[in-house]
Amino acid sequence: MSMHVHDTACRVIQLGRLGYADAWDLQQRLVAARKAGTAPDLLLLCEHPHVLTLMRSCAHALARRARATRTSTCTEHDTVRCA
Repeated sequence: MSMHVHDTACRVIQLGRLGYADAWDLQQRLVAARKAGTAPDLLLLCEHPHVLTLMRSCAHALARRARATRTSTCTEHDTVRCA
């Protein structure tokens, strides 16, 4: 295994407990700022409530079951991770 060492620093930000949607929105804003050159390299650390991730290719029955068994401590978020 090879390891690459770089001389660049990365800021670490501990966000504590943060909802999934809020964390996702923050990441999107920070990615845009990083691409624009207005934000440094960052490592975000957070914890969010339980998340159930279903692939878009899942059968509709599985998605319906997930919605039917959802409790007040579980939320559903539609995300697109690949562009």
